[in-house]
Amino acid sequence: MKNYNKLTDDDGFLLDPVEWDSAFAIHSADWINIQLTSDHWLVINMIRKEYEKSMRVPELRHILKSMKLMMGEEKAT
Repeated sequence: MKNYNKLTDDDGFLLDPVEWDSAFAIHSADWINIQLTSDHWLVINMIRKEYEKSMRVPELRHILKSMKLMMGEEKAT
């Protein structure tokens, strides 16, 4: 198991995005007492896909637009 504490800054952000994996997402969620649901994974995977295409985290407005299409307006607001 990776020691994510050595791979992150003081705020829990990865220093090297190449180190990201689903175990990191679970570790990060546990760190702030969140149990990841299927909706969380839908958004996480959408953001990861966009990041891998452009090597940039998508802007919030693009995330919300995608969430609206995938999950419905109720969950995207």
